[in-house]
Amino acid sequence: MDECADEKPPLPSSPVNETRPRRATPLLLAGLAIAALLTGGCSSTQAPTMRQTETGLVYVFPGIDGGPWWMTRAFRAYRDAGVESEIRLFDWYEPLNALRNLTDYARNRRRAADVASKLVEYRERQPAAPIDLVGYSGGGGLAVLVAEALPESMRLRNVVLVHPAISPDYDLSKALTHVDGSFVNYYSALDWWTLGLGTSVFGTIDREHRASAGMDGFNVFAAVPDESLRAPLHQIAWKPEMAWLGHWGNHLGMLTYGWNRRYVAPYLLSRVEQNWQSDVSPAVPQPAPDREAVVRSPGRGRGQAGSQPGWRRDVCSGAQRRSAEERAGDAPTVPRSDARAADEDARLDRERAAEG
Repeated sequence: MDECADEKPPLPSSPVNETRPRRATPLLLAGLAIAALLTGGCSSTQAPTMRQTETGLVYVFPGIDGGPWWMTRAFRAYRDAGVESEIRLFDWYEPLNALRNLTDYARNRRRAADVASKLVEYRERQPAAPIDLVGYSGGGGLAVLVAEALPESMRLRNVVLVHPAISPDYDLSKALTHVDGSFVNYYSALDWWTLGLGTSVFGTIDREHRASAGMDGFNVFAAVPDESLRAPLHQIAWKPEMAWLGHWGNHLGMLTYGWNRRYVAPYLLSRVEQNWQSDVSPAVPQPAPDREAVVRSPGRGRGQAGSQPGWRRDVCSGAQRRSAEERAGDAPTVPRSDARAADEDARLDRERAAEG
């Protein structure tokens, strides 16, 4: 099986906006096409080893174009960080039809059900191995649909959404019931071109014409009405210091080597010697606390910090709330100098230029 091969009772019914995409300027279309091209792909053609398959499964959902090149840095960052699990890449099948991949809601529901069935097959073969989902841009929205499509008893370890093209008020309740570890949303207010203007014109994966959760973050009170389900949800806003790792806050920055190694890979590291399904939080290295994490609520403006700084959201209670001071020393166990990360990105640019 190729490492880059693809991944409750009836699926929940959701309203589908059947209206045609709005007209847009050629410049906007060109910009979205370029962004789509740079949010997909797979860099490896090697089949997973038996050890990787037994260690765990990381199912990655790229952006809506899903071409063969643009996940190269992210995948290399995973491996260099020590991710030993099998990595599978979702194939959108129509790399030159990105807008249909974004707008065909019914087909995306069917795709999600198909991936969910593959995850069930993997779980039957590897009952003790962790399963993580990672979704970038439109793939972030699809990852949520996949989590919803799982059977009631099916468990995931972590779900990581990176600039997801899904609406901020989308109900995450059903997806969260399948997550034992963390449900993470990385978002950036600077991603206004693709996830602000772009999804306002063409719509999100769930067919809302508005800025996405990848730009504004989720509105926790609408997205998770049941407070008891909110503990796994972590929202991490882009910060200027991330630019040192190559991520400048725009849509393409999420694909850089240094940023993925520092902020995404830690959620995918395997801890085979520990029981990841235990009642305590999974022992997965976490990014340093986001002291500016945003908790959006009615009447609160964009970009304002929540009243309780720290890693856990301020809507959590009791033992679930951890202050920034308590987490101040936390960091992934895969340190890498900013200069070395920049050198790695530059080397990859030279290699791709030579191959072209």
